Amino acid sequence: MFPHYYNNLGCLHHIMKKPNLAVYYFKNALDRLDAQEAAGGGHTSWVAQSQVLYNIGISLLHARRPAVAYELLLEVVGAHYLDPHVWFHLAECCIMAHIPDTSNNEQAKEAGPGTPQLGAGAGMTHKLIATNPGSGGYNTNEPGTVASLSLEFAYICLKNAESLLPSTASQTEEQGVFCEGLGYIGNPITWAEVEQLRVAVITAKAFTALSLHDYIPALHYAEQLLTISPLAGCYNLLAHLYAAESLILQDRLSEAIGHLDPELVGAGNWEAGEGQSAAWHPASLDSAKQMVQYNLAVGFALRDEWDKASSLINQLYKENQDVSVQVKAFIVHEI
Repeated sequence: MFPHYYNNLGCLHHIMKKPNLAVYYFKNALDRLDAQEAAGGGHTSWVAQSQVLYNIGISLLHARRPAVAYELLLEVVGAHYLDPHVWFHLAECCIMAHIPDTSNNEQAKEAGPGTPQLGAGAGMTHKLIATNPGSGGYNTNEPGTVASLSLEFAYICLKNAESLLPSTASQTEEQGVFCEGLGYIGNPITWAEVEQLRVAVITAKAFTALSLHDYIPALHYAEQLLTISPLAGCYNLLAHLYAAESLILQDRLSEAIGHLDPELVGAGNWEAGEGQSAAWHPASLDSAKQMVQYNLAVGFALRDEWDKASSLINQLYKENQDVSVQVKAFIVHEI
């Protein structure tokens, strides 16, 4: 079989959300390419080795195997350093490697010292504590400019990705596409897709800055997101949550609460668009508002406005019995 046959099978399985099977077929394509090269006949397929390696890396990323994906994408970026997609996916590998898999309940329970604590003390002296984001196991002594599976390097990758995107719409729609020609690994993308990628990069920068305790830049990136119009509902939610968290960690509670108005979540289009994953959580506008409402209650509690916090939490509990242990503990404490 020709390499592009297996490459196409891999693409189909990736689209069907079967990343492990996709990796299997992509590796078959890579084996055929290596066999052609070893035979001395050169490549007779239109698919290049770097393209197959890139495909394997993306599927491994979707299969939640970021360390292996990182090694492959790092090899690809050396030859395709002009493509912002490769830099962005490298950053995704670094970020995913430092986020606990919340789909595993046992792992979430054993998250360690980075897990937020509800509070300290008892009775009249009880106080709610908002802990700083955990280190997630990354090495803060490792320079960010050194290629490594670290959040510091993710920051560098995201800056590279953003710098490679066109800064304005000076490139007219008549040109049709971007990322076309030598130096790019993926298919050409439309200018609307360029803006989608820009939003994803800025969102990832805000998250990474928060994780690295760079609260002021994180706030800047979150506010930058909110200036983009139109902005999908999922990104609108993240922008407000990141801005609020950054402000809380800067002890600017009043400003943070301004970002935690549940009605702000509906400002963007919440319907899943072409670039939005169907597995996104929260999946509905109502659940997103409940999430913001819970964070708003925490904000009120931090300001010792217990009546407002208790009212919001009790309302949440009535609407949704399946709430976190922290919310239940909060209700018991207030009662």
